[in-house]
Amino acid sequence: MKTLVIFSYSRAKLLIECIEAVLEANSSSNWKKILVWQQGKPEVEEVVMLHKRSFDLVLVSNGRQVTTLGNINYNRIFGTDVAFRMFRSELVLGIEEDTIIAKDALDFCSFSFCKYRKHPYFRGVNLGSVESFDLELSKTYSLIRYATVSQASAITRKTWNKLPLGPLMKNIDEEGWDSRFERVTKTGFMVTPNNSRSMDRGWGGTHAPADPNHASYVNQRASFVDTHKIAQIHWYRQQIKHHWRNDAIKFRYRDQILFRVRFSKFGDSLAKLIKSIIKTSLFEKLIVGDR
Repeated sequence: MKTLVIFSYSRAKLLIECIEAVLEANSSSNWKKILVWQQGKPEVEEVVMLHKRSFDLVLVSNGRQVTTLGNINYNRIFGTDVAFRMFRSELVLGIEEDTIIAKDALDFCSFSFCKYRKHPYFRGVNLGSVESFDLELSKTYSLIRYATVSQASAITRKTWNKLPLGPLMKNIDEEGWDSRFERVTKTGFMVTPNNSRSMDRGWGGTHAPADPNHASYVNQRASFVDTHKIAQIHWYRQQIKHHWRNDAIKFRYRDQILFRVRFSKFGDSLAKLIKSIIKTSLFEKLIVGDR
């Protein structure tokens, strides 16, 4: 079972475009759909009433957190938890209202899940990329040790169960949920398309650049496959460097012990010691390959 959850907040026009992109995506009918509706904006309510029949479930959020970030975090956690518990989903894709997904985005999620679902270090799927568009590159993906790109990302049930709700809900008015979840996703890999299957239009949000011409938005628009009328049904692995942040690195088996230690109670100090000891390429050949 696969479920997608759209998180609404306050931008009605963007929400309409987000919903339309989801409904028009290839294989959309194969996914359960949840809409998290935060009350308080009449124009958003109109959109919800118009499209509610397209969803298996509409969840109502009261927006009682102290900050905007707190409400967005709460909606994300609320919708994701219901998708895993009520629908017994094995994969949940979360999409924020200011994001549109590509025609083949859901197929990419399904492909990734089918290929890696039994891999012990598979944590989920990120749909975003800022790498320059190339026709051949658009058919490929990388395994990246990184956080969820929260505008549009999917996680597995096993990943969700690694961090209890208590720590996720703590101080949600102060820190993005995706930052807190890094300690889980970075112990494995996120399957990531080398050209973007999502486009973020959230300029001016809680912790995003306000300028729509900021490099992060421009690069993602240029990478977005729908801009180039491209849609795939099969992808092959091609490891490249992704330039989200310096900590978005290629997944390698030899690094696994370092990250398991780094996110344990022993912290960075022991990880640095281990890193100084392991100076061999012995494990390089053990990188996950296409099979």
